[in-house]
Amino acid sequence: MSNESGRPIGINTDIVLEMFQIMGNNKTANDILIVPWARGYSQAKSKTAAVALFSTTRTKAREDLFKWVGPISVAANSLIVLKNNPHQVE
Repeated sequence: MSNESGRPIGINTDIVLEMFQIMGNNKTANDILIVPWARGYSQAKSKTAAVALFSTTRTKAREDLFKWVGPISVAANSLIVLKNNPHQVE
């Protein structure tokens, strides 16, 4: 998520920046580059660049691909429809 000027914002960005600060890293939100998720994921998997990918879901398939530092947040996904919606979800 970013603001009008393209600067990353949001709770996960705040948490990552706080982690950087604790580690003595002077990175700011201006140092975070927002790229399409697939590109960031590919770069993180390549291990040829200094890449920190967030936010992504930790799955069994991804477990051994990365050094996990989190979770930085936990999410539950839900499907919401209007009560009078004629479509049934099972």
